Parts: sequence; structure tokens; C-alpha cells
Amino acid sequence: MTPIVLAIIEALCGLIAIACLLRFIFQATQVNVHNPVVVSTCNLTDWLLNPIRSFVPRGRYVDSASLLVAWVVTTGRFIFAELSSRSPLNVQMEPSTTGLVLASAWDALVQLIRYSIWLFLAAIFLTVVASWFIRNSSSAYLQLAHEVAEPLLRPIRKVLPPLGILDLTPAITLFVLLFILRSIVPWLEGLL
Repeated sequence: MTPIVLAIIEALCGLIAIACLLRFIFQATQVNVHNPVVVSTCNLTDWLLNPIRSFVPRGRYVDSASLLVAWVVTTGRFIFAELSSRSPLNVQMEPSTTGLVLASAWDALVQLIRYSIWLFLAAIFLTVVASWFIRNSSSAYLQLAHEVAEPLLRPIRKVLPPLGILDLTPAITLFVLLFILRSIVPWLEGLL
């Protein structure tokens, strides 16, 4: 298979996984379901998630079907990438199929954690930058970023309330997320 076809397949799998992960995060953070970005994400993923919802339970705050599809698609992407990179001459040196699936499933889980952290980092960063320049915006993107970031900011804001006009909550939250991204995620990658 040509490298261009492999890149297209990997990109499509990545986009589907991120769209499903976004849908999971949107439900977990209880964003406004009428936001145009949320509606577009739901329309984009309904064709894939609706058949799965018939046998995967859905909680009030947990869209398990979205998370399951994101994980399965990412696992498939890792398996596909590994199998396409194998040389037909070195078959005896390759790990077992079970080992490949387990390693790919674990790598997919770690990748989804990484994607989630990056999505939360982007939402917090966008909220902070917008608060410096834009007051009372009706932008659907900024409202969505605020709704996604707020559940992470709220617990820290309870412990450390804003100091006048200075709110250190986003900086502390960004630091904690970057610490997780730089320390804990690489440790998780090395476990399997």
C-alpha cells in the first residue's frame, strides 16, 4: 500500500476518534446541546454511534458509546499502522497477534488520554486569551470553550478564589494538565 493511502487512512481514523472523543467530552462537561459546534459534532458522528447505542449503555454524564468507538478506532489505527509497516520477510520476528492487539489497545487508551488533555488545554487557553480581548462574546466557539474548561477550573477556583481581577485558576489548571501530559502520560506509555 502506498504511503499516501496509509496517511489518508490514519488521518481519517484520527479525525473519527477525535470527533467521538469530543462528543464524549461534550456530554461529560454538560455543554449546551444547542451550540452549533456540538450539533455539528453530533451530526458528524451519529452514523457511527447510533447503531452502537443499541447495545452499549449510555449514562447521564458518560457517553460510553462515543468513548468505545474512539478507543476501537484508535486501536484499529495502531494495529493497521503496525501491520502495514511489517516486512513480509521477517514474519518470525514479529510479536503475536494477541500481543499486538493488547499493545495497540493500551497505546490507544494512552493516546485518547493525550487527546483529551490537549482538548482541555486548548479550551482553557482559548478562554483565557478571549477574556483578555473579547468581552461578552456570543461566539459559539468561545462559549463552547468556556463550557468545556469550566468543570476543570471550578474545583480549583473553590480552593483558590480569584484575587481581585487576577484569576490564577487557569494558570494552575494548565500547569497541572501539562504536568500530567509530560510526566504521567509517558509513564503510562512505558507500562506495556
